[in-house]
Amino acid sequence: MHRALTIPEVCCLICEHIDELDTLHAVALTCARFRDVVLPRLWEDLPCIEPLAELILQDIVSIRDATLGTTLALSRYAHYVKKITSYNEDSDVLRSAFFLFQTELQLSTSLRPPNLREITMTTNGPLLVQWLIELIPPCLEKLSFVIQWQGMRDTSGERNNSVHYLSQLLEYLPTKAPGLKSLTLDIPDGLLQFLPKHLPTYVHRLSCIEEVDLRFAVPLDALSLMGSWEHLERLKVCVTSTDGLPTSDFTARIPSLKYLNVSGSATLLLLILQTVHFPSLRALALPHITIDVHLDQMNDILMLIAERFSGLQHFEMEAPPAQSAWSPALISFDPLYMLLKLRNFHLTCARVAIGYMPAQLDDTHLLRFPGAWASLECLDIRMRTFAFQRGVPNPHRPSFTLRGLLPLAKSCRQLKSLFIGVDLTLPFSTSTTPIGASSASDPSTSTAPENLGFLPALVMRSFELECISVAPPKGKAQEQACHFIASMWPNVHMKTEGEENDNCDPALKRFCALFNRRMANGSGWPRSDELGEAEEEDY
Repeated sequence: MHRALTIPEVCCLICEHIDELDTLHAVALTCARFRDVVLPRLWEDLPCIEPLAELILQDIVSIRDATLGTTLALSRYAHYVKKITSYNEDSDVLRSAFFLFQTELQLSTSLRPPNLREITMTTNGPLLVQWLIELIPPCLEKLSFVIQWQGMRDTSGERNNSVHYLSQLLEYLPTKAPGLKSLTLDIPDGLLQFLPKHLPTYVHRLSCIEEVDLRFAVPLDALSLMGSWEHLERLKVCVTSTDGLPTSDFTARIPSLKYLNVSGSATLLLLILQTVHFPSLRALALPHITIDVHLDQMNDILMLIAERFSGLQHFEMEAPPAQSAWSPALISFDPLYMLLKLRNFHLTCARVAIGYMPAQLDDTHLLRFPGAWASLECLDIRMRTFAFQRGVPNPHRPSFTLRGLLPLAKSCRQLKSLFIGVDLTLPFSTSTTPIGASSASDPSTSTAPENLGFLPALVMRSFELECISVAPPKGKAQEQACHFIASMWPNVHMKTEGEENDNCDPALKRFCALFNRRMANGSGWPRSDELGEAEEEDY
């Protein structure tokens, strides 16, 4: 062995460049010096509970055979564990280990890893809930727990004892983990009555909470209780009305909240935005809105957001569909232009089964965005209102053109990421003359970098096309489209939605791949003859 390997810091630096668990395991078996360095990393992030169960079985065998050393294997390795992720584990090893721990080891050692900081668990039965009750240490900072509804009943259809153990878990959690900072729960609250029984205790005892994600219906009055969390910065809830509480008298204040993700009816959202005070709010997400009176409620919500939260830097919304029986109306995004500090804008159109989509954007909106959001860093507009299937014709064409992106490149100089559906077949429509561009008849000349009227935006890195985008025909049209994009954003990487699972338009995928390859090689935008040849290739 080289003398340099006798220095622990050198071994640590070598192991920092190894990411694969199999490779780390092989390195640990080479010698004692590497073993001591690698073992903490192998145990730091467990993808399941079974390794702990096997340690318990190993200790039981050692005790029964009288071969146990000075310390239990569980005690020797458990202090390395900092994170556990478990998804629907259910095996004889887990059952046997848990039973043997309770009957033979519980009095001599603890199952709680002393340095465990994060637990993520999804279960469909009571076994993992029992493990979770024993695993939670006082130092736990993050807990994400999801129980699937089918796990509440056994194979005969009778309800099992999951509710009993869940009730124990919810009752003991504030005592077991008083330093908890992040809590995610997805539980059958109708059976457990978490909010009336446990939420006041959680607010009182879990004083360090910074992030809460409750994935079940929360009554409106729960927000006033959450206001007592002085350090709460991120909140995700789905709000429902509450019985016996006059909503007109509702008021609350959450002073430290910076990110709010709230779903519910438009009436309740209006009430929350009007009566709950969020003095520190910087990010707002409305992922699911139910229109219960009239579509004009959406315009009222946007106006209220602009008036009360002028310091917003991130806004995200799913635009709900409008029923055909209602009077035709469109969602007006004009109030959002008052959010001068906005950096991230995400708009998704919900699927339309009946009626129409009232959120309709086009190039005229892209012309106004830069004037209001000069600091924009991420723009994500998803106008698709149907389930995309490869090979099935698109019901409609995208409402944005390639030339309509020019105002973004000119004025949004901090823009780094763009997701949008673009019709690439009409990049040089005479109805949308680029600002500062030449009026020459040759498009390839008028869109040269020196003729755009502004310098290329070098910060832009990601340009993703929505799957409803239309690829330009092969030949000169592709050459012009590539030339145009490279003139605006020379450092951009292009891709198309659904590219990872190949659920996208093959023509769009070929166009993006060819653009990236040419730009990566530093050879500029492709020539028309190369584009024609690449049309036959499969990327």
